Amino acid sequence: DFADRVGGARSREPYSIPEYMGKLLAEVHRDHYPTLEQLQVLAVFVEQLDEVKAEEDQEVPWELRLQCFILLLGQGGCGKTFLVQQYIARVVAYAFGTDDAVRMMAFSNPQSKNLSSERFPAVTVHGACSMDVRKLVNADMHPGNKLSDLERYWAPARLRVGEEITMWPADVYNMGLLRSAWGRREKCRLSMDEYRLKG
Repeated sequence: DFADRVGGARSREPYSIPEYMGKLLAEVHRDHYPTLEQLQVLAVFVEQLDEVKAEEDQEVPWELRLQCFILLLGQGGCGKTFLVQQYIARVVAYAFGTDDAVRMMAFSNPQSKNLSSERFPAVTVHGACSMDVRKLVNADMHPGNKLSDLERYWAPARLRVGEEITMWPADVYNMGLLRSAWGRREKCRLSMDEYRLKG
């Protein structure tokens, strides 16, 4: 049982399992059930997701909403990608009612293929940003005629996954942040001049 296995590992307090997490775990075959360590990660994740979902339901203004960052670290083969594909992405999609709430990116094509699943496809960060390889300076990353593509891709997003994020060059990471912000500019509420100035 999720609550029993995770509650004692996280704290002395009883743990109340969210509806969407319980629904997902109830459908998991025993052979594919998360390990205790993976359950602990999921417990931390859904705790943050509860807050984000509550703000969505309460229609909190976008500029006041919580932003959460979770870094999954572990040796190769420990199940990080499996956890993201099979649990984290599905929980977010269930919570927000659409698979488009999840956007998955990687630095290279081989990494994006490894991260991809049929339900939640991954793309390279350049693809997600509608960018060719060029000088990655904020002032030079105005979307121009790519703005509608960015808005279509990023507007529904609630979770952004970056595969092997610690290996991304800093300017590429910044590109991902900036161009996704352009795609969500109605929510970010920053003007074009402010975006340019941030370079």
